[in-house]
Amino acid sequence: PGESNFDEIQSEIRRRMSTYASHIRSLEGVRKAIGEAYNLKKSLRSRLRIGTPKELPAALKTRELCMTHIVYLEAIREYIEKGGPSRGSSLVMRGNAKNLINRPGSPGSFRKYSRKLSNQICEIWLSGEKIRTAWRELKPLPKPAASFEAVWNEYRKKG
Repeated sequence: PGESNFDEIQSEIRRRMSTYASHIRSLEGVRKAIGEAYNLKKSLRSRLRIGTPKELPAALKTRELCMTHIVYLEAIREYIEKGGPSRGSSLVMRGNAKNLINRPGSPGSFRKYSRKLSNQICEIWLSGEKIRTAWRELKPLPKPAASFEAVWNEYRKKG
C-alpha cells in the first residue's frame, strides 16, 4: 500500500516534549507547544500512514501519544500559569525565553523554589474533546502500618 510515517510523527512529539516540557520550561514555550500539538492532532487523520496491517498497533499508539502529550503540556501550562515555582525536576523561566539568552544560567532567569502549590494537586481530565483541570488540596498521608516485627509479635502474643 504505502510507506508508514508513525516513527516520524512520534519523533515530532518527542522533539516537542524535549524542547518545551523537559527540565527548562517557559509559559511562552509551553503555549507554543500546545498550539503545535493541537495542530498535529487536527491533521493526524490525514497525515498518519501505515504500510501494512501489522503496523496498525503502532499507528494507534501514535494517536494515543499525540493526545497524551497534549494533556501533559496542558498540565504544565496550568502549573506555570498558577504561579508554580521551579522544582527538583524542572526550572520554570521568569518571563520569556529571551531572558535565558540574555543572561544564560543566571539564577534570576528562573522562578525560585518555594512551597507554593506544594499542598495542592492539579487534577486533569478529558471531557469530550475538552481538557479540564481543577486544583485540590492534598489529603493527609495515612498513618504507616506497623512494622512486620510488631505485627508478628502481637500475633504471637494473642495466639
